[in-house]
Amino acid sequence: MWWGFKLAGFFVAILGLSLVFSLLVNLWSQKALPRDPSTGKLNIKVDPWILALVVLGTSLLMVRYLDHRPLASLGLHFYSSWWMELALGIVFGSAMLISMATLLWAFSRQNPFMKFSMTPYSTLLSHLRGSLGEELAVRGYPLQVLIDALGTYPALLATSAFFGLLHYRDQRLIGAIDTGLVGLLLATTILKMNALWLAVGIHFGWNFVEALLSLGEVTSRERYLAEMMVIVLFWLLLILLPIQPHPEMERLWNEYIVQP
Repeated sequence: MWWGFKLAGFFVAILGLSLVFSLLVNLWSQKALPRDPSTGKLNIKVDPWILALVVLGTSLLMVRYLDHRPLASLGLHFYSSWWMELALGIVFGSAMLISMATLLWAFSRQNPFMKFSMTPYSTLLSHLRGSLGEELAVRGYPLQVLIDALGTYPALLATSAFFGLLHYRDQRLIGAIDTGLVGLLLATTILKMNALWLAVGIHFGWNFVEALLSLGEVTSRERYLAEMMVIVLFWLLLILLPIQPHPEMERLWNEYIVQP
């Protein structure tokens, strides 16, 4: 059960450090802790950039000082083809979202492309931060720990279910199932490439094009049906794609993640 303590420590450290650093930022910027004017209670919101940096820092610390393995084994190593994997992921994720919007148009007879807006271009960095942070928090260190402890397929299912539950509050059950399928696709990219870049690119491409088409607030049954169809089709395409991990990442993965 050592793996369970590692995962619990990982998430407790992220939540605790994010709250502490957000408090410090509030004190530094406002000279006082923010309070709700009506109730007088503390009103602390964790800054998304702080959360992303804490996830990255916690992941690196646990890999280096708890597991005693190279930082590159986390999957964010800047090897020669990292940028190509990231670019391929962005194209792949964008194509997924455009395909989903096209199916939604066919199902609902409403053209989602009419809502195209250039405004989200100003949030490029925010979308990249969110994609990187979520991939590290779900399919970075936690996925590696679960693969080592439980095996590949249980780890895929566990992280995908967790990813779906993270979105349950906003998207209800059908949305959580849908997001869990996305998690399965993204986890498959980790196994295929032994690195995070392709998954980060897909996550970013999907979220960014979704923002361009203003589809983030669309939660109709037609949207989820179209999304599930696209996810399954692109998941099969991903499996069939003739891409392989970089030799350095394959060596690190076989040495430190997948135990014989």
